[in-house]
Amino acid sequence: VMAVGQCQVIVVTKQMLEQASVYVHIKNRLENLQLGYFHANLQTLFNTFDGDGNGVLDQEELRSLMKVLGYDYTQEEFDKGFAKMDRHFADEVDFDDFLEFWEEANCVDP
Repeated sequence: VMAVGQCQVIVVTKQMLEQASVYVHIKNRLENLQLGYFHANLQTLFNTFDGDGNGVLDQEELRSLMKVLGYDYTQEEFDKGFAKMDRHFADEVDFDDFLEFWEEANCVDP
């Protein structure tokens, strides 16, 4: 950093740019690995609450899962969330629907 008159000028070298690029690359890889690990754990949790093993959660199964995750919705809140997740209007939610809703609700980039 150099002072030129009343302004400060930041001098950036090629080496600094390369180091920054490597840092960003490593940071992005780590975030992707963490997100993959998180998705795998969420999938395991989803499967645990899929009592009949059919690959989807009905309303009762989903409500139990959400309580374990720390969400104790009113019936009205739960109904709205369930309706938003149930994109196929089958009165059940598959993992992809659940994951998409979870990511939106928690501001996670897929």
